[in-house]
Amino acid sequence: MDNNIGRKTFSLARTQMAFWFFLVIASYSFIWMVTSAYSTLTSSVLALIGISASTMFSATMIDMSKRNEADSQLKTRQLEKTGLETERDNLNVTINTNPPPANLENLKKELAEKRVRCNQLEKEIQSLTSAVNPLKSEGFFKDILSDANGISLYRFQIAAWTVVLGIIFISSVLNILTMPEFPKELLALMGISSGTYIGFKFPEKQG
Repeated sequence: MDNNIGRKTFSLARTQMAFWFFLVIASYSFIWMVTSAYSTLTSSVLALIGISASTMFSATMIDMSKRNEADSQLKTRQLEKTGLETERDNLNVTINTNPPPANLENLKKELAEKRVRCNQLEKEIQSLTSAVNPLKSEGFFKDILSDANGISLYRFQIAAWTVVLGIIFISSVLNILTMPEFPKELLALMGISSGTYIGFKFPEKQG
């Protein structure tokens, strides 16, 4: 049985924020238990937490905005489709009356146009319904590294740098019992990766 059936996709932004949150909490507790030191947080740690929180907030707002827009369009299309179906049914009744109406050919043309539009609306409604409903998970790593076109470089970039900095972080805590002070260039690179991810979130289908 597939455990991913019906599960919402994993979020890269939420995963990154959770990663730094739990890593910092665990590291702070570990250093305190070993050294009894309280002042172990560094400006780099706060910056990383801030970057991850900002990334998650921005990604969540983008997804919410796209979902609300799709929901509004869905309701509009559904109302239009309901009205067209009523007009289509009325035209069918008029066309099939006996004797036929004088403008029968015009009514048939109008009926054909409404049928075409109803089919278009049905496709649009299906697409918008998919946009409103959360995507189904395809597995943790595929979810966080992929967009609609497959594995994406901008997602892989932010995930890779998070892992690299996480390894350095853990190494510093275990070997010298201090949280690292990353150079500002490295933090800037992490910020650029997060900004790139947010920029590509706008055209991306939300999870």
